[in-house]
Amino acid sequence: MADPTKQSQPRYAPAEHQLVLEIYVSRLTSSMPFYKSLGFAVDWYVPGIFAQVSWEHCVLFLKQKDNMPKYAPTTEGHGAGNVRIMVHDVDLKYEECKQLGYVVEQELGDRKFIVRDFIVKDPDGFGVRFGSYLPVSGPEEQAEGPDAAGIVRKGTVAEST
Repeated sequence: MADPTKQSQPRYAPAEHQLVLEIYVSRLTSSMPFYKSLGFAVDWYVPGIFAQVSWEHCVLFLKQKDNMPKYAPTTEGHGAGNVRIMVHDVDLKYEECKQLGYVVEQELGDRKFIVRDFIVKDPDGFGVRFGSYLPVSGPEEQAEGPDAAGIVRKGTVAEST
């Protein structure tokens, strides 16, 4: 925790630019339409090299890598990671993704970490997780940590093991 007696420095960059995920894609010409169809804005791009897409004020970098391994949408198992986006109506977003024919990595369901969510795969197998808070929870409980069995909260004995 930061020492409140020390004077803090001014923020170097806006909060939405402090932590940005960059993912590698095989073709921007496939990835940009995918992300745009999910609701991302294409902020700018350099054809064949790089794109910045955004969801509200949060950005995601797409870097084209010509030597990306070929992804097969029918491949069993989970991708290397995913990015989570909170939406008002995850059930509606799930139906939209199904209508678009996207590969669902994790089906829509309620999770013990107080979110109802699902994951779809982008053209290169990276996951995009959409979620909504469960009715009995909200952003405050998510920030503090859910009160559910099997969840380790910061500062507990189980955290240090």
